[in-house]
Amino acid sequence: MYRFRGKGPSLHQVRGNVHSHLLPGGNLIAALFDRQLMMWSDRGGASRDFGDRWSERVSEALTARIGSKRPLPEDGAYLLESVIRLDDDVRIAEQAGRHKLTNPDFVLFGRRTDGTPVLQAADAKFAVDTIKPNQVSADALQALLDVEDGLARQALEQDIRNHDVLAAEAVAGIFVSPQGPLTDYFLPRLLTDPRQSVDRGQIELIEADPVDLFEQMPPGRLIAPLARLDHLPTSPRTNLLAAMYYYRAACACAWLWVEDRTPLLAREPHVELDSQALSDEATARAAHAESAYQLVTGWFDDVEIVSRNRKALDEVMSLPVRMGELRQLVERVGAGDDRRMVRMVRAALDRSFRSNIIDLVGDVPAHPEEPWGDVLMRVAAASREQRSEMMKLARTLVNEFFAAQSTEEAAAGNG
Repeated sequence: MYRFRGKGPSLHQVRGNVHSHLLPGGNLIAALFDRQLMMWSDRGGASRDFGDRWSERVSEALTARIGSKRPLPEDGAYLLESVIRLDDDVRIAEQAGRHKLTNPDFVLFGRRTDGTPVLQAADAKFAVDTIKPNQVSADALQALLDVEDGLARQALEQDIRNHDVLAAEAVAGIFVSPQGPLTDYFLPRLLTDPRQSVDRGQIELIEADPVDLFEQMPPGRLIAPLARLDHLPTSPRTNLLAAMYYYRAACACAWLWVEDRTPLLAREPHVELDSQALSDEATARAAHAESAYQLVTGWFDDVEIVSRNRKALDEVMSLPVRMGELRQLVERVGAGDDRRMVRMVRAALDRSFRSNIIDLVGDVPAHPEEPWGDVLMRVAAASREQRSEMMKLARTLVNEFFAAQSTEEAAAGNG
């Protein structure tokens, strides 16, 4: 578990952090940070869902405050006029990344009492242990808005028409996090950590309803049956920490269900989650499990053979063209050490190679009837046979990419 150097309540002192021998680590906070559970549940989308659902909740909360006064971290206040959401446009984050900048989830626009327009970054942080003060600093926001043809600035200009965005004053931003046991545990440690420079006034805590956050999510229907296995003296319907733990367990189950049915090799390997089938299997497994965690670990033991076979297949199905050979081809056409072109050629080769292998050996289901050793030998042989064709394709792709690049550069120069 990540720990700040600051001081705070012990695990036993945090209200709502239930202790039980049925939980990994012996309590809900430790269970939530169990390494195996985190890995399996994130493959089922748990952390992504936490972030997405919390962003929706924060968006609703901030929008509801339009027309009210908001305090500024340094001094004074401003009247909130608009909330501009940035995290729902992935292009903004991509552009910020290319310029080595951070981008907040939201930007708040308003005016001081003297009429001065104000812009304030706001970031939705479901877990306060991930807070980094520079993410919402005034300098970071200003740098983002100064990007030439910046998508963030365009989003603001579309929302707050008739205002010069760059003329507005960028001020220190805020983080919005949920009230709950996890925040109670980490927030004091964050605020007293000498390595951190965040002020308490920059962190706003709002109510988080576990039912509203998780009930409508596909894995959410497993929360109640998983919780009943442990019989903890708390309910995931009212205890956010318990809801987070059992949602992680549910997402782990969802990933295991999909993993057990996803073909090892196929043109369309994606398997849609069947919520009812997932619920039925989880119910059947619950009859033989002493705890939710034991249900998940037992399920993984049953599915691990599929994961091992998937890894083994990837190892024998390796592209028979080395990166060094691709770099040499790129250099020979006059592109020098163009790593971007090398990556583009490699990606195109990988797609063609995989398609050819499927043509040669056919689909390989998650649980093939053919002896596994025979499957690996067939795939390995097919991979070796592709050497000549892949080298020929690599030369063609390098020439095509270089020609296209030269044309673009010439057009840019003439422009």
